[in-house]
Amino acid sequence: SSFMGMKIMKTHFIKTSLKEVNFTQANLSGAIFEQSDLLNTLFNYTDLTGANFLTAYNYDIDPELNTMKRSVFPAQGLHALLTQHQIKIV
Repeated sequence: SSFMGMKIMKTHFIKTSLKEVNFTQANLSGAIFEQSDLLNTLFNYTDLTGANFLTAYNYDIDPELNTMKRSVFPAQGLHALLTQHQIKIV
């Protein structure tokens, strides 16, 4: 699926399979990804301001390419925000 360039603020994705979805240039501010599988989902130049990823999984998001102010992630998901830097977190 592709939501490229769409304005879908405050959308609640609950127990959703969002595998390989394209969210490039979308506005997802305030979105909630509750227990959602984001395997190979593309976030490029996406507005994720205040988005909630606390229970989402399989995401890989580059903070340098996306607006992420006030976004919420679990501490154990930190590695998924750093994969492009090839940093090893132990």
